[in-house]
Amino acid sequence: MLFYYIQMNGLNSLREIGEEISASTISYYNDRADGFALFLLITMILGIAFLVLTSFLIIPKIFNVNRTNMKVLSLFGYIPPEEVEELADRCEHYIQVYLDEIAARRNYSYIGSNAL
Repeated sequence: MLFYYIQMNGLNSLREIGEEISASTISYYNDRADGFALFLLITMILGIAFLVLTSFLIIPKIFNVNRTNMKVLSLFGYIPPEEVEELADRCEHYIQVYLDEIAARRNYSYIGSNAL
């Protein structure tokens, strides 16, 4: 019934124009959404390809480093425990001497800066 009054009052042409405008607007935004979906798809494919490529390049290096670490750690099995303890004591002594020297330099610099 409403459609009959629209046709009789001459508003049918306005309705048709409104339908055309809305259809063109909808198709415009659908095209933009399709373009965005394509961009998203391309970006995802490139990201996954980059991830796979870097994985193939990095994983062998990680296993190589791990293998080298195991070889180095196995060498420590040949060192007697007494020598390891002696080396640890020497390292602790060196660290303590080094820290004392740093503290002495720091105190000397404070004394020198007060004289100015």
